[in-house]
Amino acid sequence: MRAKHLPQEHILLTIDRANTLAIKEQLIKLKRTNQNEKMALFAVNGQVLLLLLQLLYQLRWSIPAEIGIYGYDDWGWGELIRPGITVIQQDPYGMGTKAAELLIDRLEGKRTGRPELFELPANLLIRGSTE
Repeated sequence: MRAKHLPQEHILLTIDRANTLAIKEQLIKLKRTNQNEKMALFAVNGQVLLLLLQLLYQLRWSIPAEIGIYGYDDWGWGELIRPGITVIQQDPYGMGTKAAELLIDRLEGKRTGRPELFELPANLLIRGSTE
């Protein structure tokens, strides 16, 4: 999107679950503004993904013909929704294990100093919601 020099408001949608009308209005504006472009939404977590899917259904937008959608977390239901939702799979058990190890090491004095960044592998699971 940066390569196309799109303004910030075309990149980020504010998701307020208490105001779904505002989200729909943002989606409609985004679609109208980018009529000739292929669009896709990225949901930052499973709850936002579910909300966006509900709104796209209400708007009667076809996935992926009119809009692509993908997100973080594979909650299991993504493959049940046709055409299947593309997700970035994380390993929550592995994340928790690593966090616990680091915390225990810190409490036992084995790890001191500034916090460190640890990257754990993720997997892109491509399904039909993206072309």
